[in-house]
Order: sequence, then structure tokens, then C-alpha cells
Amino acid sequence: MLRDNIKSTYPVHVMINPSYEPVESEGKQADYESCYSVSSKAGKVPRYQTIKIRYADEKGHEHQQIETGFYARVLQHEIDHLNGVLISDRLTPDCIQGTVEEMMVMRRNELSKEKQALFDEIMKKKMEK
Repeated sequence: MLRDNIKSTYPVHVMINPSYEPVESEGKQADYESCYSVSSKAGKVPRYQTIKIRYADEKGHEHQQIETGFYARVLQHEIDHLNGVLISDRLTPDCIQGTVEEMMVMRRNELSKEKQALFDEIMKKKMEK
């Protein structure tokens, strides 16, 4: 894995009307994001590290749980879409930002040599598709 803050993988699941509240005491962290909806821009988006998420499943059962790390970031990104907020709205002038290509170079350069090799392998496979 390229990211260190992934505690586990999640099976595909349904979240109906998801919402979240930040756990402010855990703070925010800026990390690289891009989005298929805004293909011309990427950057280090500040997101809460820990959130309390609420949603209903496909059977109508209500759920509430605490999520952290990368999954919390993904949930915030996707819930933003439901609320009409895009990555371009989150990238303020003080955020590191640029084209996807520029951010990919920066991201790769921040990785360890071992993770750079994994990054290169992943990008090669993506380009073959």
C-alpha cells in the first residue's frame, strides 16, 4: 500500500443519506487528492483525520460509527459530492495544488524508495489499460 493510514480494507457497501461530524480533537491532515469530476486539478486537501459517520444501509437500518485515516478521507470526499462540493472548492489558495500530473510527481517524490517502486508499478499498470 502506498498510504500508511489504512487500517483495513472494506467490502463494497451501500450508504444511504450519509452524513458526518468531525472529531475536531483529532485535527486535520492535508493529503493528495484528485477527482474524476475535476480532472484538471489536484492537490493536498485538508480533511479531518477522524469522523463520526451516520447512514442507513440498504435494509433501512441506521448506523453510526467512528472512522479514521484514509477511509475517513474517502467518505468526506464522496459526501462532499452529495452536498455539491468539489475538490476545487476544498483547494484554497494556501493548499498545494496543480495539475494531476504535477501532483503525481510531487507525491512520488515524497515516497520512500520502496514505495516509489510500488508507485511506478501501479502507474505502469494504469497506463496499460
